[in-house]
Amino acid sequence: PFTSLRTINLSGNSIVRIASGSLPKSLHVLDLSRNKITAIEGLRELSRLRVLDLSYNKISRIGHGLANCTLIKELCVAGNKISD
Repeated sequence: PFTSLRTINLSGNSIVRIASGSLPKSLHVLDLSRNKITAIEGLRELSRLRVLDLSYNKISRIGHGLANCTLIKELCVAGNKISD
């Protein structure tokens, strides 16, 4: 479903985690800001992603959750708990 969807705004929804396979692989822009996400996971298959907003969540590290997202041009992580 939603195979041609390019942009999703899920900001401010109290989302805690993103399950793998729950988002369309066709996404170019994903806004997950102002949620309650603690780890970057479930995004590996979004290889077409160019803009990702994870600002104002509860993320403490970036890790390898974006390893396959090699086309990202803009990554917003302000207002998290990242120390390294």
